[in-house]
Amino acid sequence: MNKLASAHVLVTRAKGQGGAFAKKLDSLGATAHHLPLIAFTQTPATDELKETLHHLDQFDWLVFTSVNGVHHFFSHLQHCDRKSSTLPKLAAVGKRTAASLKTYGFEVSVTPNEFVAESLAEALDVKEGTRILLARGKLGRKALPQLLKERGAAVKELLLYDTVLPATVEEDFAALDRKTFDYVTLTSSSTARNFANVQQKLDISWRYIACIGPVTAKTAENYGLKVDIVPIRYTTNDLIQAMQTYP
Repeated sequence: MNKLASAHVLVTRAKGQGGAFAKKLDSLGATAHHLPLIAFTQTPATDELKETLHHLDQFDWLVFTSVNGVHHFFSHLQHCDRKSSTLPKLAAVGKRTAASLKTYGFEVSVTPNEFVAESLAEALDVKEGTRILLARGKLGRKALPQLLKERGAAVKELLLYDTVLPATVEEDFAALDRKTFDYVTLTSSSTARNFANVQQKLDISWRYIACIGPVTAKTAENYGLKVDIVPIRYTTNDLIQAMQTYP
């Protein structure tokens, strides 16, 4: 039984990033309604950032935790003079992040089986003094750098972008044709936090909340939301499958 047939699903990913997810939902008979609850702003190209990019050869590993980190990294990199044209060994949390790196012509050496920071820390061959550059956003979790440091690594965080609530969220919601949804989908801690903060003001109602993974679910619950659905694997396809089989 396809429980998504005729269901109305709220997609909260950033503008320009929810299309494939929405298309998959629509193909299953659901109606996807897109309300972007996050947007990304690139950090200024400070002297420290430029200096770090100029000396990438000083690091053993370059680690990415999101597709956005990849895009903003190469956006900064194209405006920077580099000491070397090569990159350190690459690691990525998740297949989408690894695939994004491939579009820039780079292969990933390590992608963990579970797409969370803790699994990446386990998968990396870290020894005492291993030099790691962590390319990420300002709101990135502290778990990964802490775990890597505990294993003896020298970790430098390269903050490339910030995650914010879109200024147009009320206007975007008013443009939707409904306020009641069968499913609200949350695919990051930032979407969970922002949904919790705006849902009463926007007067949204729903039956189920579906989170892409346990980290996002924990954030949602910390903000007082009841989470109904969390897939075993942390991808949008697995999230959709979990929605189809719940309850």
